[in-house]
Parts: sequence; structure tokens; C-alpha cells
Amino acid sequence: MTKPRMLRDGLEEKKTRKVVTTELLGYVGVDSGQILIGDPCHCHCDYKERFLEPGEARQVSPNDCGLLFATPYGDGRFRVVGQYEDKVLRSITITV
Repeated sequence: MTKPRMLRDGLEEKKTRKVVTTELLGYVGVDSGQILIGDPCHCHCDYKERFLEPGEARQVSPNDCGLLFATPYGDGRFRVVGQYEDKVLRSITITV
């Protein structure tokens, strides 16, 4: 076991391990071949202007209210997993 490192002010540096967990949050169903990530309270725009090509992504205007991207395989049901660090949600992964 290593000793705690002493800091300049004479205090010991404490090493703490962060607890990282993953959890299935759910699924997102897609019928248009596209997924929109954004805040619905701020997205008062027409994001249906045109369909994107597979793998394409773009910001949704105005005010960057969301991110629209096309799935590589079109429609389907896509898994959404959250990664938590010390019980705080830090990232979301959508497997397309």
C-alpha cells in the first residue's frame, strides 16, 4: 500500500476511487432513419426539412436546439445505455 502524498500546505492528498457503473436506460424507436437529441422545450424548429444520408449528422437550427443524425441502417429499435460516475449520469451511448 502506498503512503498518501503530502501537499505543500502539510495536508495529505487522499486518493479516492470513483465508482463507475453502466445501466440500460431504455430503447429509442426509429421510423424515419434519424434520431434527434435535444431539449424539447427549446426545439421549436422544423427538423424535418430533409432526410439525412446514413451516417450524416448536423445541428438543428435555430439556437443549436439539438443534434440530428441518420442511423446507418435506417429504422429500428436502438439501445440506450447510461454511464454513471458516483451515481451521477456522465454519458449516454446509443448503439446504432
